[in-house]
Amino acid sequence: AVTAMLCVVGLVRAAVYVRLIERIGGGSFTYMCCKVLNASVPLFFDVVPTGRILNRFSKDLEVMDTQLPEVMNEFFTCVAFVISSIVMCTLVSVYALLGLVPLCLVFAYIRRYYTASFRELQRMESISRTPLYVLFQEVLTGLVHIRAYGLQSRIREDFLAKLDANNRPDVLPPPLVGSFSGFPGEFIAAAFITVMTGLVIFFGRQLDAALTGLALSASAGLIGRLHQTVKTSADVE
Repeated sequence: AVTAMLCVVGLVRAAVYVRLIERIGGGSFTYMCCKVLNASVPLFFDVVPTGRILNRFSKDLEVMDTQLPEVMNEFFTCVAFVISSIVMCTLVSVYALLGLVPLCLVFAYIRRYYTASFRELQRMESISRTPLYVLFQEVLTGLVHIRAYGLQSRIREDFLAKLDANNRPDVLPPPLVGSFSGFPGEFIAAAFITVMTGLVIFFGRQLDAALTGLALSASAGLIGRLHQTVKTSADVE
């Protein structure tokens, strides 16, 4: 009976999840098309580079269709695990909320800081990718003139410079930003485990042994999950 229930829940979850992803992808593409087709020529097409428009309809939509489903699935899994662990610890002892409230405030601050930093890195990477599309379009348009005047080496150097500028936001800053959210996340998990251990020591005789062991195991599982929750929430956003 439990296996059949798990199969039914898994099928329903997969169906709802696929439908949700289809609506997000289709709605985003339709919204973008309507905005671009109804945009003003002097105020939009004469100001916005063509490469930026191609970037939105190529790379951004490709990321939304391929990476967003996986990231959303991981995010929902992490959130469900964290919530279930907190509920389990709260059922064992209500006093766990006394240590949980300040830790939640610290966690919210870390997530806001990490999300803002990660969003800026993604924006820098997206903006630096636009000149690559523009240069590629210019090369295709003026290929005859480039070969006639022998500008192959100059175009190659220009392309490599723009490629380096595009790869720069992906080399060093993401690990540094990830470390900022990783260490505090592990500290919050360790602090919560300390709180639960202290409650077990002081109220051990009043608590159920089975539930206490399950709560300690669930709180120990938060190590690594909090950082993963922050990272996946930023990826989904």
